[in-house]
Amino acid sequence: MQKNRYFTGRLPQADMAKIQEVICGNVYDQLTNTKGNLIGIKLALGDTATHSCLNSFKEYTHNEYLTIIRGEEWQQQD
Repeated sequence: MQKNRYFTGRLPQADMAKIQEVICGNVYDQLTNTKGNLIGIKLALGDTATHSCLNSFKEYTHNEYLTIIRGEEWQQQD
C-alpha cells in the first residue's frame, strides 16, 4: 500500500524552490503554523525518495502529522 509522507520544517526555507518540486500540490496548499515560522508539507503518494532539500525537516507518520496540525500552534483563527 502506497502512503504519503509528511514533514515539518522551519521558515523561511532557502530550498523552497526545490521543495516545491517534491511536494503534493503547491507551496500555497501546504500548512503553516499560526506564527508563520513552520511549514507542514506532504509528499506525493508513493514518494519514497530521500530529498536533500528536506534534510532539515522532520518526518512524521500520517497520524503523528494530524496530531501536530490539530494542535493550537497550527490552528488558524478566523
